[in-house]
Amino acid sequence: MNHRCHHGNKLESLFTIALFIAMFFVPQGGSAIVIKPGRLDHFAIKTPEVMRAGEEFSVELQAFDKYDNLITNYAETGKDIQVTVSGGAGLRPDIVKASSFTAGIARITVLDKKAESIVFSVYEAGGTVPLYTKQVEIIPNKPSSFVVKSPESVSAGRAFEATITAKDAFGNTVRDGTLSTDIRVFSTGNVELKTISPLIFKDGISIISLITEKTGVASFEVRDIVKGGSGKSQDITITPASLNHFSIIVPEEVTAGRPFEITITAMDAFNNIASNYSSYGVGANILSSGKATVSPSYVKPLEFKEGRAVLNLTCEKAEHIYLTIIEAGKTQEGKSPIIRVEPSGIDRFVLIMPEDAVAGQGFRIKIEAYDRFENIIKNYNIKGTDIMLRTSGTGTLIPDKVSAVDFIEGVASVDISYDKAESFSISVVAISKEEPQKEKPLQVIEKRPPEEKLPPKKEEKPKVEVKKIPPKAKKPEAKIPKKEKITKKAPEKGPFSVSDITIVEAENKALFVIKIPGISTGLSYKEGLEHLEGKDWVKVRLTPAVNRISKPLMFKSAFIGEVKVRDVEGGLDILFELLPTKVKYDIERSADSLIIILTPL
Repeated sequence: MNHRCHHGNKLESLFTIALFIAMFFVPQGGSAIVIKPGRLDHFAIKTPEVMRAGEEFSVELQAFDKYDNLITNYAETGKDIQVTVSGGAGLRPDIVKASSFTAGIARITVLDKKAESIVFSVYEAGGTVPLYTKQVEIIPNKPSSFVVKSPESVSAGRAFEATITAKDAFGNTVRDGTLSTDIRVFSTGNVELKTISPLIFKDGISIISLITEKTGVASFEVRDIVKGGSGKSQDITITPASLNHFSIIVPEEVTAGRPFEITITAMDAFNNIASNYSSYGVGANILSSGKATVSPSYVKPLEFKEGRAVLNLTCEKAEHIYLTIIEAGKTQEGKSPIIRVEPSGIDRFVLIMPEDAVAGQGFRIKIEAYDRFENIIKNYNIKGTDIMLRTSGTGTLIPDKVSAVDFIEGVASVDISYDKAESFSISVVAISKEEPQKEKPLQVIEKRPPEEKLPPKKEEKPKVEVKKIPPKAKKPEAKIPKKEKITKKAPEKGPFSVSDITIVEAENKALFVIKIPGISTGLSYKEGLEHLEGKDWVKVRLTPAVNRISKPLMFKSAFIGEVKVRDVEGGLDILFELLPTKVKYDIERSADSLIIILTPL
């Protein structure tokens, strides 16, 4: 355009000079002289001030002589001209006939959908050397959409970046000056995304930061709320963060010795289920707040399916407990609500009565109800049945029946009399609730009170724990593992029992869990390497300790072969055969286990 204006100004000046000469040098009465342009010297192309991608525009092809006079009669004297353009632009016509020039100017229509620099070249028809070239800029059109690039997957609670590019209708990145101030980001997935950085465009591009604390599928939309342009991200999978704690679902009430189901859920810091815990976790120890341990006491990582492990536990002690789940060797944990462990069914009665009494005179006896796990059945008055008292003598026992409601906290105090002067024993039969005529004999263990006169009831209860069951009422000795009978010299607390050894193998390590209930105090251990039978072993010496493992220790492991447990003075040696691979080991102590961690070098 500037080039054309320059030629126009020069032409105007030449015509002014010619007119001035004609006025002063033409003789009076003579005719005017017409000055015509000379031969073609060059071409020029005049373009609009603004050329936008996707919009047609016209350019003027102008023919000039060497004095920059517009050759107004080019249509009569000129030749056909060929015009080309670079880039993705198209023009029509590309061959400009001489007859197309009007007053020295021919018009060409141009369309380019791409924002770019283009070059016009003017040739004589069939020529190869350009007579004229001109470079012009095609700018982007107005914004019509947004292209959003975001990651496919991110972790909950971790900020991530997304790139937003403003585009025109033809895919060109727009210029900042054409963008409105009414562009907003909207969360559109099933979990809400929060924008934590401002939406600022530079060269048509904005990089923003977003975050969410919930798992699921997230997405977001960028929208010009006034002009209507928009764009949407791909679906972004929000995965859980790493383990932070455990959640435990337990029943409110269970029965001693009877399996009950619990659900352990691995959770991240944002209370999302850590569904991939089995791929990186090391498993967790299960601890009871009560006097007895629960079984099993360890849950393997592979037992977590989609972040949840469903287990059947047993507890043999009737008490109120809660469970603590703590990751092996680490601090992540969770606590359950209170579980009421109720006694199981009646197994036997303990009868406490004096050594002698007077015929026909009353004396007091106490009857205590126990289940098979040595739990006193405190709710016998609700769940128990009436009992009948039978004697081995020839006399009459009055009364001979004790109602279940007479038991308070599992103990019934009954005043009875016997009318024969003789020695006799008492047996007990339970009366069936469903079939009152059916009686079931129950084991009775007779005890004597510490004094002839029974102490008050409140002082009697603590003595329940010190009563001893005669040997004949114990379980057969044959069921006790042989090594339990070995007498060892040990500290006053007694030796610690090694009750189980388990193995857990992850992708790059193995965990050997030696279960020793109550090791939090008193147990000492030393570890080291030993060469035995031509093999290398990791040796752990436990003092004081005894072996309670009755089954053979057979493992399939990439790290160890045979496992030996041998008695030593005052304790045990546990040896793990190292397979021919270089490993390092560490030992950690939990509430009821020693954990040996093997990792390859």
